[in-house]
Amino acid sequence: MRWADTTCEDALARELALVERAQAQLAVDPAAALSACEAHAAQFPEGLLAQEREAAAIQAFAALGRREEAQARLGAFAERWPRSAHLERLRRLE
Repeated sequence: MRWADTTCEDALARELALVERAQAQLAVDPAAALSACEAHAAQFPEGLLAQEREAAAIQAFAALGRREEAQARLGAFAERWPRSAHLERLRRLE
């Protein structure tokens, strides 16, 4: 294994850990989930799991009653990933 491969694997592991933390926190602490999404966005703005991050952020905004932010984020999500498997579920959050 080359050094670059290890570096990529480490970055993906860190990225995955943040998204998994956000998803795990959605039901129990949506503010913590949103915080994990923000950390992911700061560290991996165009990461491989950006779609999952944004889906979790939309869910967190909705759970926190921050409907306008959820809707704005959902609009951007639908524009960026119009064929996403997450869209139908996210649209039902209203």
